[in-house]
Amino acid sequence: VRYMKHLPVVKNGAGHGTIADNVLTVVVDRGDVTAPEGGVMDAAGTVFQIPDIDIKGPPAVIYLKAKGPIHAAMSLLDQKPFNIMSKAGQPVDLATGRIALDAEIHLRLVKKIEVEDVDYDVIATLTNVRSDKLVTGRVLTAKELSLTANPQDVEISGAGLLGKLPVQGAWHQKQGKEFAGQSRLEGTVELSQRFIDEFGIGLPKGSVTGAGRGQITIDLRRGEASKFRLVSDLKNVGLRISDLGWALSKNRTGKLEVVGTLGTPPRISKLLIEGAGLRAEGSVKLTAAGDLEIAKFSRVKLAGWLDAPVELIGRGRGATPSVRLTGGVVDTRKAAFGSGGGSAPTGAGGSLTVALDRLIVSEGITLTGFHGTFTRRKGFTGNFTARVNGKASISGIVVPSKGGSAFRIKSKDAGAVFRAAGVLETVREGTMDLTLVPRKGYEGQYDGRLEGKSIKIRGAPAMADLLGAISGVGLLEQLNGNGIVFTDYQARFRLTPTQVIILSSSAVGASMGVSMDGYYNLGSSTLNMQGVISPVYFVNGIGRIFTRKGEGLFGFNYRMTGKASDPKIKVNPLSILTPGMFREIFKRPPPKVAQ
Repeated sequence: VRYMKHLPVVKNGAGHGTIADNVLTVVVDRGDVTAPEGGVMDAAGTVFQIPDIDIKGPPAVIYLKAKGPIHAAMSLLDQKPFNIMSKAGQPVDLATGRIALDAEIHLRLVKKIEVEDVDYDVIATLTNVRSDKLVTGRVLTAKELSLTANPQDVEISGAGLLGKLPVQGAWHQKQGKEFAGQSRLEGTVELSQRFIDEFGIGLPKGSVTGAGRGQITIDLRRGEASKFRLVSDLKNVGLRISDLGWALSKNRTGKLEVVGTLGTPPRISKLLIEGAGLRAEGSVKLTAAGDLEIAKFSRVKLAGWLDAPVELIGRGRGATPSVRLTGGVVDTRKAAFGSGGGSAPTGAGGSLTVALDRLIVSEGITLTGFHGTFTRRKGFTGNFTARVNGKASISGIVVPSKGGSAFRIKSKDAGAVFRAAGVLETVREGTMDLTLVPRKGYEGQYDGRLEGKSIKIRGAPAMADLLGAISGVGLLEQLNGNGIVFTDYQARFRLTPTQVIILSSSAVGASMGVSMDGYYNLGSSTLNMQGVISPVYFVNGIGRIFTRKGEGLFGFNYRMTGKASDPKIKVNPLSILTPGMFREIFKRPPPKVAQ
């Protein structure tokens, strides 16, 4: 039985026909249709009807029922006048599985039927579906999908797996020559470690926990790699970047956007992560094996302490990537990384290579041109070089401590460092060894120790006033000449974001010894210091067993207040008459800080 021109005839058929009230009806009770490709379809239940046989070239309706292989059904739907798959630019063997379809087809019985003379509406159920052609480089499987088709578009919808990833959505194909070879897959996808693995995002193992949902769109073009875009609010998804000390818990939300192409390997042209104080945007490149080669983030902003380009360098499957900062700013006062209790397991961390424009230590003290290489294998450790406020060169090391990253900084020109930091403008030459240990639980605070050798004080107005007050004429000549030499100096202090609290300090040389304690305010560059100056320290220092270092048996108490650039000096001349062990009665107590 031929029920429609260009379509295969029904064979092995049985049925019945009626004519009543000018209506012709033919019912197929049993029959097979052999498709051009894909096998045989069962056409039982199909009805052919002419509503009015008196009309020349009458309209007709086909109520088509068919069951069989998906391949065979797609082959039938690609015959004239439908050409559904050809118009879609898709092969008839797009998928395997079974199909049960119902189609209502309206046409006129004329010699030559044009496409516009045929209207149809197809509804079908597909089961045990598998396709490796719909999405390039991926296998789509589903237990059951729904199909609809009409002259305007084709849609297949339902839930399934894209690779190992659960997805739910619909494939849309618009009809028409201008849409040939172009279609779109839209829906929701599970956002979990399985998504990271399937789409080759390149984040380290353990970076993603939990499972949320994301909205995904995949644009399919014949002969090209499929392009995709995913967005999510990250609800029920936990994210972690251990090397940056950042985490987003599963009970919070954020934003994730991933744009790329599916292929072997996939390519990620845009990866945007926002949440918990982080905003990072960049791209990801994978190796041929699908492992991370490099993830480049043009700008990463995190919790007010990081604003820099960041690169993650792959080190092979299962290994934590190395991190590279290529410019930008880090504010150590707010930094979260470097704690001895960090989240990266010992031995698991890759290297961290840093080339920062600026590293802010405190208000008024910034390290520029900061270059260093660090590792997390035994906690956050490494070496670095920099310039203090763009001027004096220093080198140092970083080691883990209970409160964060501890620093040891050295310089062969202590005077240049002090001048660059705006602390001591009149110090020249000498060496410097500075240790800064962060206080646990106190953001931006450090306990520090400073020591060094062979510094000179030259042309210091404040020192000149002090020496003038004690009639140190010979010392004044040294001060205004080559400078007063201190063979050793040391200090113990606390550094906060706004203040340097000098708990104790001393500088000693053959000509004199000086001790100092007090406060220096970083923002206003003002100070409130006190101490003792001991002339002819080489001789006077015989009694130092009874005094602090830098204070001789006899010395003058002094106090220094006001602007650091032009402080006011007060000297108590009577204190020279008081041996060092009793001199405290002329002084206020030194600063005390909580441990």
